[in-house]
Amino acid sequence: MYSVLNKVNESYDLEALTKRKDWEKTKYRQFFEVITSMNNFVCDRCKKEFGGVDNWNTDRAICLDSLSGTSIMAMDLAAGAKPVKAPADWGTAMDALERFINRMCTGTQCHFVMTAHLEREKDEITGGVVLMASTLGQKLAPKVPRYFDDVVQCKKDGKDFSWATSARQVDLKNRNLQLSEKLFPSFKLIIDSWKKAGGIIIPTEETPRIKQTATS
Repeated sequence: MYSVLNKVNESYDLEALTKRKDWEKTKYRQFFEVITSMNNFVCDRCKKEFGGVDNWNTDRAICLDSLSGTSIMAMDLAAGAKPVKAPADWGTAMDALERFINRMCTGTQCHFVMTAHLEREKDEITGGVVLMASTLGQKLAPKVPRYFDDVVQCKKDGKDFSWATSARQVDLKNRNLQLSEKLFPSFKLIIDSWKKAGGIIIPTEETPRIKQTATS
C-alpha cells in the first residue's frame, strides 16, 4: 500500500495517474481465491475438504458474507491498486462479479445465501431512488435480485430482528417467503416453503448417481 500511495504522491497529474501501468495487479488475486475455495471448500475449523460446491446437493448451503467485500475483490482483479479507475475497469469488474453470482445461483444444486449492504440507487425505470444491494456501478445492482428466489431486508427493532419482503423504496423479492413487512428471521421458513413446492433434500453423496441417471 505504501508504494501505491507513494506513486500517487509523486504525480499530481490525473492523466499521468491514469496512464500508469504498474499498479501491481498480480498482487490482487483475492477474487481468484474465492473461486478456488468454491472449487474445493475446506472448513477452517475442522480442516475437512468438502469438494466443489457445484457437486453439492440440496442438503447443503453455501453462504457468502458479503457482496460488498466480493465487489472490492472483483474491482481489484480488474484494476489492481490503480486509484483512478477507467470505464473499462468498471466494466470488467462488473462482468466478472455478475458471472460469479450467476454461476453460484444457476450452476449449483445447493442453496446459496449472500449478504449485502444497502445503498441508495436510482431506479432507471421509475426515476425514483430505491435501496438496493450495494455493489459496483449503477447498472449491476438492479440485476442482482433476478438470480435469487428471495431477497429480504434485515431489520433491527431494539433487541429484536426481523426480515421484510415488502418495504417502500427497497428492491426486494419473494418466491418462497410470503409478502410481509415483518417475518421471523429463519431460513427454515424458506426451506419449508421450498419443500411444499416440490423441493427435495437429496444427500450430496448421491449426486454422481443422480447425474448419471439423468443423462442416461
